[in-house]
Amino acid sequence: MLNLTQILKTFGQLPSNDPAYQLVFSDDFNGTRLDSTKWLKRFPWHQSSNYQIFWCNSNPVPMAAVKSWISYSNHTLDTTDCKVSNGTLKLITKKENYWGEVWNWPNGVWQRDSLLFRFTTSMLYSKYDFRYGYYEIRFRLPALPPSPKTYKGHGGTFWLWSGGYNYWSEIDMFEINAYDVSTNSYYQTGCNTHFQETSSSPHITEGLPLYSPGFLPNTWHTVGMNWTSTAIDFYVDGVQQYSAHNHPDSLRPMSIIINCGGNYTPLDNYCVPFDTVSTNGTYFPYTYEIDYVKIWQLKKDCNTNVAITTFNPAIYSNQLHKSVTMGTNVNIANQNNQSFWGSNYILINEGTSVNNQSNVLFNITNCNNIDTIRTTGIGVRGIDFYPPPASFIYKISHKN
Repeated sequence: MLNLTQILKTFGQLPSNDPAYQLVFSDDFNGTRLDSTKWLKRFPWHQSSNYQIFWCNSNPVPMAAVKSWISYSNHTLDTTDCKVSNGTLKLITKKENYWGEVWNWPNGVWQRDSLLFRFTTSMLYSKYDFRYGYYEIRFRLPALPPSPKTYKGHGGTFWLWSGGYNYWSEIDMFEINAYDVSTNSYYQTGCNTHFQETSSSPHITEGLPLYSPGFLPNTWHTVGMNWTSTAIDFYVDGVQQYSAHNHPDSLRPMSIIINCGGNYTPLDNYCVPFDTVSTNGTYFPYTYEIDYVKIWQLKKDCNTNVAITTFNPAIYSNQLHKSVTMGTNVNIANQNNQSFWGSNYILINEGTSVNNQSNVLFNITNCNNIDTIRTTGIGVRGIDFYPPPASFIYKISHKN
């Protein structure tokens, strides 16, 4: 008799092919404009300056303006840096002078102003928060720039974030350094996890190795991340790369954020500003193209203890159950992408068998913390007039 109190995987499949998972969020970017029911085009608190002092550099670095609206009064979106066409989304970073909107809170009072920016860019911030699930993006990075120019300062990200005034949690599925000066190489990419449960708790980071090899230019790639109560698994083009294990169940649901660079462009994740002086400086424009963003989460039946005496895939309920007990003579044969999920435990008795023509996964995860939440307080235009959480200010000032 074997009590699976730890993960046991037998030729486990991707969650997107797991019958116990269901699609809960999807955007294929069809049509001609961004779906404003799913996305903001900036952070809810906008940005407060056209310069920023990065955590790795004491010198102010010019920031890019995130274009959102041509007109606030009639809800006219600016699409020059955020284009939806031919079934994909294009997030574009340009070198151009632009009077961009910034928000500040002197003495706690909201204030809107315009400042001159030298660069413009685009980003997405989801109007839904998620906890647990399999997240996947399909994207393409641009072909290499004409010589002698480089992509210094550009990048691309796909990450989850949640923060308040006394907590911070973050999962970086990828952060791309479009051009690494030290190695003269393109598209080096890493992933990380961060959390701080309270303002008095330590900041915990698990920095994982760079994806190897990096992403190819002008080539479609998929990156996936499966977040459960026991692990955070990272995938590139369907192949698992790394696992992180430092996130507690107490983490709150998180928003999806997609940027051309880091928190803003230039790319603060790798401390690489744009070079607009050298003959081999930064090439503009830079287009980060996205085919889709999708999220799957486990279906739940948290109150049922399932006992299997004979396995019949036609009648088995593929969900996360309270527990699963396999009988003494259960034969699982010729099953493609079958899974068994339990919240409390999975118990496999002697005599249960899985033949080598099957792809089967046995796994355990928390049943109560799988959430999809519509973010409250974000209106049609996303104007809430509140400052960024202190945890976000801490993040961009003390990242390590």
